[in-house]
Amino acid sequence: MKKNWFEDKVKKLNSIGGYQKPELIQDSVKLDSNENYVIPKQFQNDIITSAKKNSDIREYPLGGIEKLINSISKFIKIPSSMIGVGNGSDQILDLILSNFASKQTKVLTSKPTFGFFEERCKLYDIPLITIPFSDDMKLNIKDFLKQTKNADILYLDSPNNPTGFQF
Repeated sequence: MKKNWFEDKVKKLNSIGGYQKPELIQDSVKLDSNENYVIPKQFQNDIITSAKKNSDIREYPLGGIEKLINSISKFIKIPSSMIGVGNGSDQILDLILSNFASKQTKVLTSKPTFGFFEERCKLYDIPLITIPFSDDMKLNIKDFLKQTKNADILYLDSPNNPTGFQF
């Protein structure tokens, strides 16, 4: 092992960068973080009011995840042991990569793909195989399928972030 492994690791982590929040533009609708303006503001307020009445934030909530998993299991008719939940897609992606991938794992995805996913692959030293979109923003499925034999994990975000295109 190299003498300066720690220094090298810090330099590499420092070079990753990280997420940069987009600048808010006056008189525009922001849609880069899965905003949902279809949900009425009053509906959101009603949910928050109900949650405030039915919870005590001084206590750590217990059993909620199990109830959610069991409800999902019953609804989609698969064993609860086959269901995983998390605090949003970022955490779920991070859990998948940190638990099921390594430096030897190759991930096949489109280019561009979800920035958080790319950054997490860099963080965990997981190699990416990328298939770029064509000039007319289509994914060459033949190229993609050809590369599947070289990959351990396939990752396609649909709708694609940042393009918004669906597969």
